[in-house]
Order: sequence, then C-alpha cells, then structure tokens
Amino acid sequence: MEGANQRREGKEDYLYFAIPDATTQNFKDQAEERLRPGSTHKHTGRKVAVNGREVALFYYRDRFYAVNDKCPHYGGPLHMGDIEELGSDKSPGVVCPWHKWCFELKTGKLVRPVGENQSVETYPVAVGADGVVSVGFKCFDPSTFTSEDF
Repeated sequence: MEGANQRREGKEDYLYFAIPDATTQNFKDQAEERLRPGSTHKHTGRKVAVNGREVALFYYRDRFYAVNDKCPHYGGPLHMGDIEELGSDKSPGVVCPWHKWCFELKTGKLVRPVGENQSVETYPVAVGADGVVSVGFKCFDPSTFTSEDF
C-alpha cells in the first residue's frame, strides 16, 4: 500500500500513513494565523481521512496528537474543538464543539462530564526528517482495499 510504512513504537508494531500536505511547518503557520488579531481561522485541529478513518490531527506546544474525529457522545467534529489545558501539568484536551465534552488528547480519556464512561480512540503520530506527519494504526482498515487491488 502506497504511503504506509511500518515502524516500531514501544512493544507494538504500527503501520504509519503519511498525511498529504501535513508538515510541521504547515501546522506552525496555521497556529500563527489563529493568533493574529482579526483572524477568522479559529479551528485548532485538522480533519484527515486516513486508513478508512476520519482523524482529528492537532498540533499543540510542538507536539502532534491524533484522535478519532467523531465525539462518542453524538458524533461532534472534534477537529473543530478548542484545545484546553488540563490539570496542574497542563496536558492538552479537546472540547467537543457540540456539547462541550472534553477529552485528554494523549490518552483519549473523558475529562468532562464526570461520571460518563466514554473515551475517544487515539493514534500514534510520527514526524519524518522532512517534517511530514504520519498517523499510526495497528492494522489496515478493511475498507482500505477493494477487489480492484488484487
């Protein structure tokens, strides 16, 4: 499959898919645009289609995060959510724009509302020497292939 590379992360193997037009520089430029006075660009993430999934890709404090784009509550678009610093360590969380559910970007764990047993799937992110961003998956999604591929 073109664009898929296998890399080792911890004890598990992942297949990494490069994201077209996603580089560290592109995300830094996007962050700078958001901070300019009068900017209409407010979204903190970017929705990408990769390996049969819609993924919300975030760049915050020089680190990338990738989570499933659909909030498990009612399917809200997490890539359009605001980033919020959580706890004393100021770890980043994303707030769903529809009903304000908040998830840790690193773990996918639900922070708010308290008492709900939900989480959002997270994916490892790798950045190549050329700055190209790739998202990792444990396996190919079945929708990745069609009968025409064989």
